[in-house]
Amino acid sequence: MTLGLALHTAGATVGLAVGRVGEPYRVEQYAWGGDTNRHFHAQLAKFIQPYRWAEVGFLAVTRGPGSFTTLRLGLVTARILAQELHLPLFALSTLGVASFGWSEPVALSWPAGMDLIYGGIYQQGRARQTDQVFTPSAWHELVENWPEPLRVVGDIHTQAPADQLLRWAEQLWSEGERPHWSAAQPFYGRSPVN
Repeated sequence: MTLGLALHTAGATVGLAVGRVGEPYRVEQYAWGGDTNRHFHAQLAKFIQPYRWAEVGFLAVTRGPGSFTTLRLGLVTARILAQELHLPLFALSTLGVASFGWSEPVALSWPAGMDLIYGGIYQQGRARQTDQVFTPSAWHELVENWPEPLRVVGDIHTQAPADQLLRWAEQLWSEGERPHWSAAQPFYGRSPVN
């Protein structure tokens, strides 16, 4: 069976998941905060064991929204691994990943700084409203006027559900998708320096 590896690196909490298609995953989370860049690669090397890198059949990584630094760390790591190991790389929305916990449509948000919000509406990974930057009032208006009932889940930035990331990637893998590593691009939504 194909082995998948997921790197959820959108925030201060990092999630890793590994497992074979159709089997339970092994999942761990790490709350390194600002020290993520110091610990991430060493922990990833430990986490992959007892598997070997040659056994991995596909990779998944969060593409954003999220922290500029941790998104870059995860995406660059995943892109290098996918390129060197000739693997498909699923770069998936952080908001879309969080939607896998519910069957109904979900309005998800993440703080964007400067009194702004990253928001998106998903139903188990399918974007109903793609990730965008909103003012709080514009987000509230969109959610309040949505034409069907929505579960509203705010401020998911402390979560790192790597199991849901791997589950979504496994679903896409099973449907025959094989995205090239070069297509894995970050979604920042706005400039990190403005």
